[in-house]
Formats: sequence, C-alpha cells, structure tokens
Amino acid sequence: MHPSPSRSHRRRSVLTAFTLAVALGGLAVAGPVMAADPAIAAPAANSVVDGQISRSEVLVRSQSWIDQRVPYSQSVSWTNQYGTYRQDCSGYVSMAWHLGFSRSTATLPAVMHSIAKADLRPGDALWRQGHIALFVRWNDAARTSPVVREEYDYGHNAVERAWSASYTNTFSPVRYNKIVEDGPTPPNSMKVTRYGFSNTAGVILAKDERDGSWQTLNGGGASHWVFDGDRIGAIIGGDFLLKDGLFGGWRVMAGGGDVKKIALSGGRVAFSNGAGIIHAKDQLDGQWHVLNPDGRAGQWILDHDRIGAILDGNFLMKEGLDDPWLAMAGGGDVKMIGLHNGRIAFSNGAGIIYAKDDRDGGWHTMNPGGHAAQWTLEGNRIGALVNGDFLFKDNIHAPWLTMAGGGDVRQIQLNGNRIAFSNSAGIIYAKDDTNGAWHTLNSGNRATEWQLEGTNIGALVNGNFLVKNGLDAPWITMTGSGDVQHIQNHDRMIQIG
Repeated sequence: MHPSPSRSHRRRSVLTAFTLAVALGGLAVAGPVMAADPAIAAPAANSVVDGQISRSEVLVRSQSWIDQRVPYSQSVSWTNQYGTYRQDCSGYVSMAWHLGFSRSTATLPAVMHSIAKADLRPGDALWRQGHIALFVRWNDAARTSPVVREEYDYGHNAVERAWSASYTNTFSPVRYNKIVEDGPTPPNSMKVTRYGFSNTAGVILAKDERDGSWQTLNGGGASHWVFDGDRIGAIIGGDFLLKDGLFGGWRVMAGGGDVKKIALSGGRVAFSNGAGIIHAKDQLDGQWHVLNPDGRAGQWILDHDRIGAILDGNFLMKEGLDDPWLAMAGGGDVKMIGLHNGRIAFSNGAGIIYAKDDRDGGWHTMNPGGHAAQWTLEGNRIGALVNGDFLFKDNIHAPWLTMAGGGDVRQIQLNGNRIAFSNSAGIIYAKDDTNGAWHTLNSGNRATEWQLEGTNIGALVNGNFLVKNGLDAPWITMTGSGDVQHIQNHDRMIQIG
C-alpha cells in the first residue's frame, strides 16, 4: 500500500490548450477553465507502440482511465481504445506512454531517464521502486506539491490528485526516453519486419529488416520460439526464457526443464508444463498465476485478455487471470479451439466447426457435414480445409466459397486480405482478391513451411529460408545453409526521426 497524499483534486475530463500551457508554466489553475477550440482541445493520436509520443497525447491517454474509473489491480488488465494494460501503477504509465506491454517499476527504467525536479513537465513521472505516477502540473508556486495521475492501491480507481511535499521527496523525477514536445509536425513511424530462423542445433538467429545483420540469440537447444512485439520467447533445454529485443539478455521465466509450450500476447506471458498446467502473468517480475491446478490442458491460446483451453475435451475460457473459467463447450469432444478479436470458435472430433461473436450468444454451425482437418480465423473471415479442399467465408453467416478444390490442399493461411494455400507437392499459391487469379509462388521447389506476414511471404525450401515482399516479387535468400528447421516473420511499428 502507498501512503495517501494530503488532498485530492477534481479530475478534468478534457485537456485544453490553455490548461496545458498553464501546466507548462508551472502554476495550478485556481478555478474552472473554459474549454478551448475543440479542434485543439484533444490532440490527434500520432504515436505508435514504443515510439515517440507528445506530452498532450500522454495526458489524453491517461485521462481515459480516470474517465472510465478503472480500478487498481496487479492481476487484471483493462482494454480500451488505447490497448490492453495491467491495472496497476506501472501498467497505467505503460498505457499512457504507449509502451508495447505493461512494464513493472523494475523494468520501466529501461525506457526512461532521470531529470531534475525543476524540469518536470506534463507527461513525465515520479518514480521509486514499487510505485510510479504521471506528473501533470505543480499545485503550488513553490513547486513542492505536484498534481499527479496514478493507480495507487486496491479499492481505488485511477485518479488525479495532489501529493504532499514530504511524500513527493521520496520519489525520483523521470522522463520517458521518447516523449516529445507538442508541435505541428506529427512523429513519423515505419513498419519493421523481424526475421528469424533456427537450425537443427536449435540456434536462433534474428534480424530487423531484410538487409540487417543476423544476431545469434542463443548457443543452441531451442525446441520452440516465438516473436511478439519486440519480445522473443524460447524453450531452451526445457526452460522458458524471454528477452526484450535482439540485444537484451535472456531472462528465465520458468526453469525445471519441464516447459512444453509458451505464448506471448501483448504484455501477457504464459507457459504450460508436462502435466498440462498453465501458468500466466502480466508482470514480468510478478508471481505466476496457476490457471488450472489439476492440469490436463490439451490445447490453450491467448488472445488479448482472454485465455482459452481444452480441458478433458471441454472448451473453457476466462477473461482475466483471476476470473473463473467459463464453459464454452462440454461433452468431452472438443479437438481444436480459436479466439480472435472477440470471435470464439471450436471444432469437434467429427470436424464440425462452431463459432460465435458474443460470449453469451448461441453457436453457429459452420459446416454441418464436418470433415474440417484445419481451420483459421482472420478478422471477420474464416478459412477451412474440408475433405482436402480450401473453403472460405467472409463472416459467420456468409456461404462457403471454394478457393481451391481437387482434394489436394495441405495447408491454408489468411493474413489481412491475402489468401494462400499449399498442396502435397509443397507448392504455395496466393492471391489478394477473393475473385482474382492465383499466383504460383514456387513452382519448382517444395516448401515444407511457409508464413504470411503483412506483404511478406516467408518459406522454408530445401532447408533454406526464402522471403518475398509481394506476390510478384522475386524470392530473396535469407540464409542458404540448407540447415533451417523453422522460420518466422513478424511486423511491428516503430518511431523514427
């Protein structure tokens, strides 16, 4: 628990240009302030994840949790128009600064630096190990009592209030490394594609951008690995390791040599062991939540704040680490489950797919005849491999369209508007228009693995990692060692300039 400051102040639901100017000048407003021109009262959201962000946008983002009365929690995350973040002090600041995940007070120093107390400006923060709050303005002309926004303890909602001078002196003033002053020119952003592969020795190599230099991430022994944002997770020697960025050090998430599956989704980290027990947490330095102490999870997935699992053949779902499991489908015959941006789906032993977009709504039977060997969700679209044919529908209620017949389809993928499949010969076909013609991507070579990511197509052909940026672009050899076992492309937005 954190001591309460001396007095609280009324929150302001709209940040005006005038109040920002007063805050920059360092004096509190004595009374109500009339709203300024709406065109400048709420600045545009120009930031991207982990990129530059203006001070006014930080304050607009932070005000959203105050308006929505978000309660404090170290185990639950809140989702609004600004993303999904843990509901504690560091999760709140992570949201306001538009970080890629909910950092803790122990890991926030990696993205901030110390400043002089006299240099505090709106959007900066007051930090100490265990707590952090956003600085808004000074409450007195002597600049001893700050007005802050914070999530500070159980039983309280996100709030704007004043701190006493004595309490303030126990904190260090800090600044987000990528905060920028407000101005007419919005920050620039760009998409960066991370490429990665591993070889037969379990060595993972990765780089950002096609022409970058490969970085060797480990000495070998990786049986599984994933990208999510700037994070990299891996099972190495049966342990779950995690690193932030290509050059960060590995952190042991779970040791003991019994990790069988890992998953990263936004700020959430999860794994399961040989007994099928799922562990998850939203704070890297926090305690693991044991989601199913009895184990026996046959499959499980993360999607934003939701967790889906097959337990004893039944489909269960929870919407937060501390929430109870909800029974989605019983009967003991569930074989595959899917969660995607609110959509919930599963299939049974007969290959019948069921889906719905409302947790409490009724299931829609997608293919009463069954025989779906594979299926995938992407946006509002559903793709299925049924009796060796590739079927596709634009939404739950739309009719199935045959994308590829002949009974020889082996793998299907949907990514954005792109549709692709491969056959038993390992030939990949793709198109960007459901009514367009198929492009044959590798007529002479057998692809044993391939992936769509944005405009990129990655393929593992004859043990080599190949990439093309567009259906008609040539293949580019990322590595021609002949020893590649697994590949991955991952897009993310970063700030430049």
